[in-house]
Amino acid sequence: MALTPLTKDELSKLTLSQEALEHYSQPDEIKRLLIEREIYKRAYEEQQKRITEFTTEFDKIMNKSIRNEFGRTQSLRSWVNSQYWQIQYEKLKPTFTKIMNEYQIDPDFIKRFNYRIKLD
Repeated sequence: MALTPLTKDELSKLTLSQEALEHYSQPDEIKRLLIEREIYKRAYEEQQKRITEFTTEFDKIMNKSIRNEFGRTQSLRSWVNSQYWQIQYEKLKPTFTKIMNEYQIDPDFIKRFNYRIKLD
């Protein structure tokens, strides 16, 4: 996320306190401020570079092909996604079944429903 610089209008509205004016009027205070700004800027750029490198490497790993429990080849990302949704399905299945039983829905429909949303 890049920060947008202040516009000339916004800068013209800013005022420094008397204390700040005195502080930055001292020799080398502006230089010190610019050096500090440059250090923070470089640290931010380095952090962005590391984040980009990590996400690139993570993507490479997640895109690798694996053979799943059914012998089919798929990406690791796809397999992780299917495992996540299988866990969610198992958590919600009792609730779905309870609702269907409460409203006396046809057991064949429940079987078809469970079959339909079950992930391989």
